[in-house]
Amino acid sequence: DSLKNLYNYPNLLMQKFPAEKFEAFTKMTFNPIVDKEKCGLIVFGYDYSYIGLKKIGNQIFLIQSTAKNAFENNPEEIKIIDTSNNWFSLFYYSSSTF
Repeated sequence: DSLKNLYNYPNLLMQKFPAEKFEAFTKMTFNPIVDKEKCGLIVFGYDYSYIGLKKIGNQIFLIQSTAKNAFENNPEEIKIIDTSNNWFSLFYYSSSTF
């Protein structure tokens, strides 16, 4: 596979940020068929990060992934998250001035 990250994937469903500050919540049903299939919630741009679920073998893992300069086809850094006792939320606060 020549794609090392999600930057050029054709099947991403996205929308622009609704405000400079916001919270996002999602509920997903994940029924993977093939190994390495994944889904999640992403903050996407030239750099991106997401939290999601990934099938590895016969198990499903919670992952956090980051790609720097993704437009240059740089690989993602993927971390498997210990799910024994965690809460997850996405809060975005812009550090830019308009």
